[in-house]
Amino acid sequence: MKAKVFLIIFTMIFVHAGHAFTPKKCPGHLALHAAHLNISRGGDKWFAQDYNYFDTQNKWFFYLSPFDAKDARDAHDKAYFYLTQSNLLPAQISPVYEAERHRWVCYYEGIFGNKAGAIIDNVHIQ
Repeated sequence: MKAKVFLIIFTMIFVHAGHAFTPKKCPGHLALHAAHLNISRGGDKWFAQDYNYFDTQNKWFFYLSPFDAKDARDAHDKAYFYLTQSNLLPAQISPVYEAERHRWVCYYEGIFGNKAGAIIDNVHIQ
């Protein structure tokens, strides 16, 4: 009985780990889940969506919009402050303005060195 329980638990862990670390499928998966959970705690001032959107540059992103931001720069500042204060995200976050897409992006190294990032989206700014 103990061996059967151990085998079931081991199989579940192995299958989940295989899913989480499959390079093409989930390169920033665990880091983004942690980031999404942390941002979700921001309450009604934050809007997070598409947190496992896969960009063509092989990076993972989630969209992040502070509801109380005045403009795109303010949205970036608030999001950058929030992300850098997070204990679930690495401290070395580099904000970059992508002029061709008119958006601020915070890239960061996901756990295990995977690239991930937060796109600061002003669509939901009121």
